[in-house]
Amino acid sequence: MCAYVTLEYRKNKMSKQHFLIWLIFIFLTGPIGFIIYIFWDKKKSTNFKKGNRM
Repeated sequence: MCAYVTLEYRKNKMSKQHFLIWLIFIFLTGPIGFIIYIFWDKKKSTNFKKGNRM
């Protein structure tokens, strides 16, 4: 779970502060935090694509 977040950080999809917050959140909450992260990421990427069509 933490490896997935680290991989996205290395692809420069998020800032260092954002990375640390999510890493700590996932470490403390376990699979529930990881599922929240995945849904948050999908929601964020679809909003970006909608705004990019203009």
